[in-house]
Amino acid sequence: MAITNIMTASLLSADNSVKMAMIQHGTKNSMDGQAGILKAEIKLDSGRGADVTKKKEELKETEKKASELEGSMMNTLSETNDELKKAAKEDLEAGRAEKTEEKKKAEKTEEKKRAETSPEGAVIDVVVDGVTPEKGLPETMGVSVDKKI
Repeated sequence: MAITNIMTASLLSADNSVKMAMIQHGTKNSMDGQAGILKAEIKLDSGRGADVTKKKEELKETEKKASELEGSMMNTLSETNDELKKAAKEDLEAGRAEKTEEKKKAEKTEEKKRAETSPEGAVIDVVVDGVTPEKGLPETMGVSVDKKI
């Protein structure tokens, strides 16, 4: 089965969403690395007796942004998954409708072909010489005769 317009559009959208999620993931990893560095600096500086309040604030902000990025990334991937499922369902329904339409068209074509090639169902007027309403019908009239042509 060929890829339909519905699936093509959905796959392109999903590709873009996955690329965005990969960028978010990379940024989150970078922030996690920076948070690790800040934790190490805070530990060293506090051991030396230095003021670490600014670094603690920066660490808190970095961890908050990393967490938000992770949530955003998960949301993006979840929405992409939902869109792909919806597109697959629409594609399946469109395929079924197309098959039904093709089947109806084939049946009509077959019916038309049978009507053109087969005398069955064709009306044939038969005129019998000498039979009029006044004279009545001979005994042999009314006997059904089926003859294939």
